[in-house]
Amino acid sequence: MATRTRERLDFVAQLQRALPDRPAHLVVDAARLLMRHAATHGRLAVESCNGHPAQSSPTLDAKTINRLQDAWDKRIEKREAQAEKRITAICADLGLLPDFGGDPRGYTVKVHLPNHAYNTWGGAESGYGVPQ
Repeated sequence: MATRTRERLDFVAQLQRALPDRPAHLVVDAARLLMRHAATHGRLAVESCNGHPAQSSPTLDAKTINRLQDAWDKRIEKREAQAEKRITAICADLGLLPDFGGDPRGYTVKVHLPNHAYNTWGGAESGYGVPQ
């Protein structure tokens, strides 16, 4: 089984264990949505780190590149806020607390589970990373 698939299945199973009083089909649906929005959040973090593609263009002047970069940053901030709002709403329905990060090298979205399970180096206080 592929590592990514395994990680996603482990997340669903961990959410099921942490929320035994919730109907299984609702937990699975919530997990699917969390992973979907976490993927968007992670992709936006990568885009934010990489910057606008025009920055490597030798034909554009600095003023144009700065204007394009500003528009790029605003778009990413808006979409990131939308993703965080959706993730927070899903977590609120489940009684979980989300934690957001901007470093795309790890999990950009983590949730704090009632059973204090974790899959990150930060331990239980860091939370359980949502696969992207």
